[in-house]
Parts: sequence; C-alpha cells; structure tokens
Amino acid sequence: MFYTGVHKVIDPDAHNSTESFKRQLLQLVRKIDRFCAQSESTFRLMLDEQRAGNE
Repeated sequence: MFYTGVHKVIDPDAHNSTESFKRQLLQLVRKIDRFCAQSESTFRLMLDEQRAGNE
C-alpha cells in the first residue's frame, strides 16, 4: 500500500481540489515508480475519466 497526502493549510474556500488531486497523483506515480525500479519491476496504472471541479 502506498500513501501520499498533504496537510492543507489554506482556507477551504480557497482550496483547489483539482490541482491538489493532480499533484498527489503525480507524487504517487513517482513513488510507485521508484519502488518498482529497485526490483526491476514494472507497474500498470489504469484510470477512468473523471470530471473534477470545473474541468
């Protein structure tokens, strides 16, 4: 299991959940990639389309 997260320190009304999701997803993929590289393994990430915020 891999965990990534961030402590939100700004006002909830000013929080951009779409950008937060993108940053956390990128951080998670990098973390898994580093883990797999240690044992010369690979991983597959499959995502379905999601609408986040106003996008």
